[in-house]
Amino acid sequence: MRFTPDEKFLEFPCSYVGTGCAYEDIYQMPFAPDLPEGLREDGYLSLDGEDKFLRKFLPVRKKQYFRRNERIPLREFLATNTEKCAVCVYGHFIYVSGHDYWSYFDNEDDMVVCVWYLKEI
Repeated sequence: MRFTPDEKFLEFPCSYVGTGCAYEDIYQMPFAPDLPEGLREDGYLSLDGEDKFLRKFLPVRKKQYFRRNERIPLREFLATNTEKCAVCVYGHFIYVSGHDYWSYFDNEDDMVVCVWYLKEI
């Protein structure tokens, strides 16, 4: 199921929104740091940039990158996922908790590129 992030995130890029939604869900505290280092004016942030930004604020247990021929739609990933994780679907970063995800967009048909599984705290 898709949840809409808090409207305070509306003007921010998806890398910030996804990380912020995860942070606030896990720590139950407001998320308000500076924008990620390496963020371009058009909102693009590389996978390496997102990796650094996530690890700065969230306890990452494992990172899994999917090669082009291994990628599945987010819908399929959600059907079997039981963990909290940050996910890069093609061109977008989101927060996933079990079968639910936080995004301003319907991403269920987007292909999963990378997953950062978060440690339980």
